[in-house]
Amino acid sequence: MNTHRRIAAIVVLLFAPRLALAWGNFGHQVIGELAQSRLNPKAGARVLALLQSDEDCPSKPVLRSMGDVASLPDDWRRPEGGEITSDWHFVNIDIANPKYVEARDCPSGDCVVRRIDRMMAVLRDKTRSTCEQKDALIYLIHFVGDIHQPLHTGFGHMANGDPDRGGNLVKVTLDGQETNLHSAWDTGLIRRQQCSLAEWLRHLRADVVPTLTAAQRNDLDAVHWANESHGEAIRAHVADKTTLRDTYIKTANAIIEKRLALAAVRLANVLDELLGK
Repeated sequence: MNTHRRIAAIVVLLFAPRLALAWGNFGHQVIGELAQSRLNPKAGARVLALLQSDEDCPSKPVLRSMGDVASLPDDWRRPEGGEITSDWHFVNIDIANPKYVEARDCPSGDCVVRRIDRMMAVLRDKTRSTCEQKDALIYLIHFVGDIHQPLHTGFGHMANGDPDRGGNLVKVTLDGQETNLHSAWDTGLIRRQQCSLAEWLRHLRADVVPTLTAAQRNDLDAVHWANESHGEAIRAHVADKTTLRDTYIKTANAIIEKRLALAAVRLANVLDELLGK
């Protein structure tokens, strides 16, 4: 590459919009810790045995809890069998479409809906090695969080018709600071509440989990989760250069709290079903 091309490539990288990651590290940690506290004893013991395995696995670190590992797949983004994991964290559904349709939205199987199913299958398969099951567990913890983030299940369009990449290209102002819509939902709206992990866990346990219906808690279908999140994504989308006002923020906060609680409760129920019998 000649000097001019190298400089041009650097400029593109510097100014290209960065894709935000679902919930950020903190939101994923909340989901992981809340889910682990709800596991039945057998599932809890199996989860810890997998996470604390010191075999020479791709996910080598010996880890203490589901909260510790919940964000790891955002860092990995590594090849597995020739496939690149970055596409596994979301599902592209146009907000003009009300529901997920696999043939249209996940034709290759490389989306968060089908990857959840795949990781569940690995954990269900007793012929798989400890390393394979450890990786599958870590991915599953992360992906259940991802699919409950509305902006990981729906994209709109910019004024020129281009996809907005799950709100990553939609500039918004939150508390006087410019960000993008995806980042606002990932981290900005959570961070502005200035609550610790312990405070979030207390609030979700006491005030949000009890409001979930039995049908919501026991729904273990990733397609249903995607459709729920997509409905919220449709409502969450705003025009480019929007200032997020109090009414929007209040509604968004309630949705975020419910999505975090649902992700944790459902993740615990899935792991009880897979590992706790």
